[in-house]
Amino acid sequence: MKRTWASVATIAITIAPLCLISPQTAVRGKASDGVSVKLVDPRTESRAQLLADPATAAWQYFAFVNWPELAGHRGVPDPHRAIGDPGPTVWESYKNISEVFVKDGARPVRWEVDDEIPTTPLQPAKPTAAQLSALGPVDSPWVHYLAEQVMIDGQNICDDQSEIVEYDVRGDRPWFDYVANNPSGYALYNMQGQQAALADPNFIFDFPRDAIEIKASWRVMEPGQDRSRYWTAIGVYQDNQGKFHQKVIGLTGLHIISKALPKWFWMTFEQVDNATTTYKYFLQQKGAPVGTNPNYNSSLNPVNQEWQEALSGTKWQYYALMGTQTAMTDAANQPTLLGNTQMETYFQQDSSCMSCHLLTSIGPAKNPRLQVFGNNLNPYVGAIDFNAVANQQYPGQTFKEMDYTWSFRNAQYKPALQPAAKRKKK
Repeated sequence: MKRTWASVATIAITIAPLCLISPQTAVRGKASDGVSVKLVDPRTESRAQLLADPATAAWQYFAFVNWPELAGHRGVPDPHRAIGDPGPTVWESYKNISEVFVKDGARPVRWEVDDEIPTTPLQPAKPTAAQLSALGPVDSPWVHYLAEQVMIDGQNICDDQSEIVEYDVRGDRPWFDYVANNPSGYALYNMQGQQAALADPNFIFDFPRDAIEIKASWRVMEPGQDRSRYWTAIGVYQDNQGKFHQKVIGLTGLHIISKALPKWFWMTFEQVDNATTTYKYFLQQKGAPVGTNPNYNSSLNPVNQEWQEALSGTKWQYYALMGTQTAMTDAANQPTLLGNTQMETYFQQDSSCMSCHLLTSIGPAKNPRLQVFGNNLNPYVGAIDFNAVANQQYPGQTFKEMDYTWSFRNAQYKPALQPAAKRKKK
């Protein structure tokens, strides 16, 4: 496999405005060929380097976002610790979409504040210290709010106990600042702000180059289950009756997207046991195993083995790169495909992250979003024309691209203020 990044796999980091990298940065990995995992920021590398060896670039991102967080500095890696050390990772402390697209379209709180667990008048959602202690030890004490129970097609998968696999979505600080504090002044965190941006012909949705978005899939780890090969944390989620649960969860999949490329750089990882530990789900029962990833290319074996060896002794050695995507089509103009068994289970054969996410959109109030699937109920793949799809789905209506970011669909309307006279009569 061609290597243009380096035969010694390293990870590079630039963190502004904090100057946190020092010569004492911890190193992980003693592979036979000298591979080591160091803390460096992959977003500082050139686009040419990324395109020359996207597989190595993807592992660079994996190590960066899974580095231990610096205590008290949300989303910042600790240069004095090594990947795999216990504690929250960098990405786990990114802002959850539950903190960004909040109820009634309100403004998100500051980056440093952790308020991702919803507050409810009837049932406390945030676990107490006693509840956390009763769950037992975990790799990360970060409490994840698993806001999504279904995949983009509305379907579920489950673990071997018929517990539904749950999801959380997060963005780094540049991602958060773009949504919450956009220089345009538009409140992109609510529907009114997004539709104001739609009405402005000069506004283009365009995240900064250092923006990262993460989507993670988690299975519930019941007492007695083997947790030795999963990165574990605490998850809070709601069942079909709206009751909150607090459980130990194990990471089964990780989408990472970076604005390092104009159309983003797409990469996805899976836990190596997924084919036998997660299942298709129907009528509250597990069905067939989800199976191995049909889009996995065996040419990734060498780079996966390198990094897994370098990460030996950590939970991260049990994760593998499933693939990357940097363009919608290949040199022969054929669609490029990328998917994850935990997030695109039922349409992996036609899964294209870039083609799907191109359709993120804001439109008129009656039909504010384009549909992900075409008339044949298959996802769009290959080089698609946004305006052509919009005109096909909603003829004559105006839509605007939202820079490949489906998270925007979680925005809510801010309640309209009633006239003062009406408020007095109540």
